Amino acid sequence: MQPVVPIPSHIRRNDVTEWQAFFKVDKFDIRKRSYEAEDAHHQRIMLAAIAHQTNYRTEDWMPLEAVVDLCPRGSSNRLNLGMPQFAQCYYLEMKHVTIEDWSVPEEIPLRETKGLSRRAGYLPRSGDVLLSRFKEPLGKCLLYHGDPRPLVANTNFLLLRSKSIVSPFFVLGVLKSSFLAMQLHRIIQRKALRESAHAEYPKAC
Repeated sequence: MQPVVPIPSHIRRNDVTEWQAFFKVDKFDIRKRSYEAEDAHHQRIMLAAIAHQTNYRTEDWMPLEAVVDLCPRGSSNRLNLGMPQFAQCYYLEMKHVTIEDWSVPEEIPLRETKGLSRRAGYLPRSGDVLLSRFKEPLGKCLLYHGDPRPLVANTNFLLLRSKSIVSPFFVLGVLKSSFLAMQLHRIIQRKALRESAHAEYPKAC
């Protein structure tokens, strides 16, 4: 898994300041959290630096699908306005969440389901983990405890349902790590680059 942005030759392997500047250019969110000590923030930067330099093609890695169901399909997992289950719902959007949140906030306004799009989002169950798709691969990662309900999560979130052998708290902890966040950042960047290339050079009909 090669880096999208090449590492400048002047960066020293363990220089926190230079890595922090590099990640800012690379648009990877490495800002200090309000609850985070300075040493812990530096450790997080260097953990992301190690993840950035790791070649995932040469090592054995357990796929995420081994421990969770990613965006499970089926009418019980998605809001379907053709067969409404409820007239109102709590509709979770990215603006309702901060990077400090570890669980779904309960102060979400009620909305009419008929005002939502046909594929508005997921119907998370208690114990599900919601992960933001864009910009902050790890920042907005939440555990749903079952309240408020009924809850519909915007499709800007990925829904992850841990398998019976894995605690959802373990999944949440792993997803909150900078190491995995950097991997997700690379995946999103590569996908965006591929889509951009296809748009610029469309296949002949």
